[in-house]
Amino acid sequence: MQITNFITISDLLSYVSGQVSLLNLQKQSVNLAVSGGITPLVMFEDWKQNNILDYSKTKIWQVDERYIETSSELSNAGQMMRLFASSGFEKSFETVDTTLAYGESIDDYDTRLNDFVSFNGSLDIVFMGFGTDGHFASIFPGDNTKFGEQLAIGTLATDPYPIHKRITLTPKFINLAKKIIVILTGKEKQIVLNEFIGGEKSNSQYPCKIWKNHPNLEILCCFDYKLNLLK
Repeated sequence: MQITNFITISDLLSYVSGQVSLLNLQKQSVNLAVSGGITPLVMFEDWKQNNILDYSKTKIWQVDERYIETSSELSNAGQMMRLFASSGFEKSFETVDTTLAYGESIDDYDTRLNDFVSFNGSLDIVFMGFGTDGHFASIFPGDNTKFGEQLAIGTLATDPYPIHKRITLTPKFINLAKKIIVILTGKEKQIVLNEFIGGEKSNSQYPCKIWKNHPNLEILCCFDYKLNLLK
């Protein structure tokens, strides 16, 4: 585990952009996954402004999505597509299809992920955050969902999270990634990091703890930067 605390959010974003740019130089195809919420939008805006993404070789998968129309401001996919409007980004973006019935949406995403694994093997980087309650992706404390062999599942968020029905990557698929980068911003995330590293809560109580022993986990922090997170 590598933990880096950045003084400014600009420094953090520059580091992340450098990681993606390096992949562009080293690989013929780049495969990423990004969690929902506000933090990724800040990261994506930086990528857009600095032309970080190579649309010809990059695929970006959703770590999780709210089951809602993409026209909604609460749709993670919708937010990203509006940010990158008319740029060719949509060809690189593998979204959860929320136009399907909920169960069909889950099965469709799981099928596409299995096809990806058969052809590509694994993701280069998964970008995630940890919630103040210890959730990651759309896997929340006390969730008794049995992951099985699926790569995508449906979960239910509870209040105060908007949109209870979710589709999320499973730990099985995330664990295949060559690298996991966790981004923590805001002073309250210092408490999250402390619990993650040495707290007494169980994995069920604090799901993000399952990643403590991932062989290539980076945690990037900027505790002085405050975002109004919707996660």
